[in-house]
Formats: sequence, C-alpha cells, structure tokens
Amino acid sequence: MKKKLLSLALLAGLLLSSLTGCGSSGEDDSALDTTDSTKTATITLTAITGDSTTADTIQAVQDAMNKLTKSEYKTQVILQLKTEDEYVAFIEDQVAQIEADIAAEEEAAAKAKEEAKARKEAEKAANAAKKNRSKWTTTTTAETEETTADTQEMTLDEYGREVAKYPELEGASLDIVFITGREMLEDFVEKEYLQDISSELSGNSKILNKYIYPTFLNAGKVDGSTYAVVNNRLMGEYTYLLIDKELADKYNFAEAEDATTLADCEAFLDAVKAGEPDVVPLNEAVDLNYVQYCSGERSLVGSMIKANHTTTVKSIPKNLLGIESFVTHNILLEKLEDGGYIGEGERYAVEVRKGYITTPEEENWEEKYYVVEYEKPICSDEVVFSGMFAISAYASDLERCMEIVTMLNTDGALRDIYAFGVEGENFEYNEDGTVHMLNDDWSMDFYHTGNTLVGSVPETLPANYADIAKLQNVETLTSPYFTWEYEITEENEAAYEEYLAAAAGYLAEFDAAADKAAFAEALVDELKGDTENIVTKMLGSDYNDSLLNSYADFYSEQNPS
Repeated sequence: MKKKLLSLALLAGLLLSSLTGCGSSGEDDSALDTTDSTKTATITLTAITGDSTTADTIQAVQDAMNKLTKSEYKTQVILQLKTEDEYVAFIEDQVAQIEADIAAEEEAAAKAKEEAKARKEAEKAANAAKKNRSKWTTTTTAETEETTADTQEMTLDEYGREVAKYPELEGASLDIVFITGREMLEDFVEKEYLQDISSELSGNSKILNKYIYPTFLNAGKVDGSTYAVVNNRLMGEYTYLLIDKELADKYNFAEAEDATTLADCEAFLDAVKAGEPDVVPLNEAVDLNYVQYCSGERSLVGSMIKANHTTTVKSIPKNLLGIESFVTHNILLEKLEDGGYIGEGERYAVEVRKGYITTPEEENWEEKYYVVEYEKPICSDEVVFSGMFAISAYASDLERCMEIVTMLNTDGALRDIYAFGVEGENFEYNEDGTVHMLNDDWSMDFYHTGNTLVGSVPETLPANYADIAKLQNVETLTSPYFTWEYEITEENEAAYEEYLAAAAGYLAEFDAAADKAAFAEALVDELKGDTENIVTKMLGSDYNDSLLNSYADFYSEQNPS
C-alpha cells in the first residue's frame, strides 16, 4: 500500500506546530527532572463519547490523565471527543485541514528556496561587480547557517520553579485515533489515514503481547500489517438451557442432564404445555447451537461447527437445508411459536440464559435446574472489533503515541480515568472494586476505553470479570466466518447480488412451506442437479470461476489440510 512520505523539514514543522491548548496551561505539573533528557510532547487522542459528556468534564478528565502521562512519559494528551454521529466527519475534516497545511508548507518551503537562490545569485553578482571596480580590493563573503539547538523550552511554575513547557496545538491534529468496527478499520487503512505499527509491537510496545489475547492482537492486521491495537475484552458468553428440576422429575425427563439440543427437550415441553397452565414452556426462541451463517445473519448458506472447533478444521459453506438437524430445529421452532410455547412468565420449564464460565456455580443454578451447556462462546467481528486504537499517518511521533496506547492497555489507573472520569466527581468505587457512576457528565462505552482486563469494571459486570475473561476466552470458539467477507468487484457484484437474492428467496420459501422437510429435500436435489443455478455455483467445491471467487477456494486457502 502506498504511504504518504513527509520530508524531515515538514515533519519538524508539523511537530513545532503542535500547539493550541484546549484549556491546558501548557506547562509541566512538576519541577524539571534534570536527569531526564526526554523532551515534552503534546499529542491528541481523538475518540467517540456519549451525548451527555460535558466540555468541563472533558477538561477535568484530560487534566487527571495528564498527571499520569506527564509523570510517566512527559507527554500531554489533548482529548478530541465527538459523538458517534459526528466522529467520522470530524476525522475527515481534520485530514483535509492537515493536507491543506502540508500543501501550504510545501509551497512556502519551495518559495523560500527560490528566494534564497535568488538572493545568493544577487550577492554573487554584487561581489563580482565590487571586484571589477578595484583590483586592489578583495571581498570574501562567508555563508553562515543559523543553528537552533534542539533544547527543551522552559517556563516558571506558580512557585517560581523552572519547569518544562509543553507544546500547544495550533490547527488540525490527529495522533491517536479511536476506531470501532472492522469496516471503519479497513476504510481508514484504504484511505491511508493510519500508520503501520508492526515495528512498535515487536519493539518498544512489545509488552502488549503479554496483556492482549492473540485473537485481538491479530485482529488489528490488514493485509499482513498491523494498524491498530484492539481492546482486549471478554469475547462472548455461554448459552445455557436451565431445565426446571422439579418439573423434569415430575414428567420423567430422565435425559435432562444429557440434553444437547432443543429437540432433546421437545417431549418435555409438550408435557409441560399440556399439564402446567401456570408454567411457560420456553422463555425465548433460540437458534440451532453451533450453526454459523456466511452472512452473519440467518441465511441459507453456512456451516455447522463442533464444540471443539478450531480454525485448522475445514468448514466449507453448505446449503443448510441439506443438514437434517437444521431442518428439524426450524420445524420445532415453528411448532413452538405457533403453539404458544414461548413467552414471558414467572416460571419456565426450559429457560435460555446467557452466562459466564463460572455462572452456574456462583448463582447456584444447579440447586433448581439441570444446567445444559447449549453453546460455548463464539467470537464475532461485532465483539472483537468493537474498539481499538490506531496511530494517524499524520502523527508527529509514532513512539510517543504508542506509549500512551500502551498505558491504556496496561495501566489500570489511567484506563479507569478514561473509562469512568474523575473519582468523586463522576464515579466512586464499590466495596468489591466495581464502579458506580455518579452522573452521566462523562459518558464512554466501557469497551471503547482500552484493555478491559486491567483496571476496574462497571457494577453491571462481575467483580472478577478479568479472571472470567482470561479463562473464558481460551474456550471461546472461532467461527469459520470470523474476519471473512466476500470481495466485491465490478465484475462480480451483479452475480453476488443475484446469489443473495436467490438464497434469501429459497429460505423464505422454506419458512413458508407447510412440509418443511419435504421442501428442503426437494430443493437440495434441485440445486445439485442444476449446475447453472447461481447458488449451486457459489456452493460448489469444484467451481473455480474467478468471477465469483468461490467460498470453497477461500476456505481451502485459509484452512490448509
């Protein structure tokens, strides 16, 4: 990918122009440490905040963060926070302004060079004229260069002590940039807004390898280069079936503890529906466990994975209507929904519940229920790419920016301030260490604020969230469609749209069919026999037309045997 290359002079100019204050004093908070030769720096952190965040609180949080970042790295952080609907437009506006500044500085530099050249030629001509006027007089001119020592600018604090002065910001600035979603990451890389940070992750910031789970570290890569540090977090939850023990014993559901699917519970649900008018058989409809759809949403095409699925196992997409368990499950769901089995109530025969790896024990579920692990957590693009930090292509100092990103991923005190605000003003700690918010003057999405496994968590999460995440992420399965997307080109776009429409149409027909099993069997036979059908082409393992870039080829490359 082409990179924007700035001249050293231009970079120096941008660094010196890093100035405007955002209310900051621009001075160090402590006396100068004469043993440290590191110069002060000012960088921006541009991110998304909630609608209720106030300007005064942004300043207060910025000041609190800078007490830590100045002490640790002599770096001042200026927060540039925008609401979600303003964010991308703000980034693009900053880029446009910076590009305009770069062009203006380049033009000024070229003009200055021409003027200097003209002056030199004029001086040369003047000297030659003087020499011609008197053969007895020789004039020698020595060219001198002004040199500016690269020294730390100083100032006096309120106590009269000499302290290091921090640069202020002038004009547009983008240093650390927050990103949410895989689409935004790839879009910013494509537009060349971001720097490759691979060298930092193997160098000065290699400590992040010990703090961030590999799935998240790898998710920051695009085309083999790392552009973002993805926020470490819990990847997903378990799905449990809680089967009422008393009712299961009453209706002789002897296999309750060994159930693995909703179909295993069908006879029990029928018995409760017929014999227990005050009990709701099922609290909510649930998809077939371990089915993964190509599109990420319910569709005709996907894969069935196992509870021990790994990314080294091939999982070529199939017509799901050719998988008996998928068809059977959908027939059962229709029966339950049409028959009034599913709803809200005070007691359920079978309750679908999300939970953590320790939930059954900590909440004593097993006293009242037979607890069935219906599905392990499965990581998804939506969760893994929810929050990340990248370094702008226009950042003046990659290393200084990465030091702050590293702090947000390793220093719990800094992340707590950025996540929750100022202690006593915006939040307070509960006895168990979780956080209780006092107001909404500081409104940040917890998963947008750095490594969620360091520092504290909101009181809506378990106090031992970090321990749960460390255990649970190891057990989390990776979907065969994680980080995958169909490559749309001008040549294949029409064919792909045709495929999507055809697949959606077949699924709608299946849902409307009176005899779903018969419809599914007939459709599978029809597609197998029609090699020109667009769905058959997309599914066929032997179909290698580059126009369609078949799924099978992709999975063969990603999961070599």
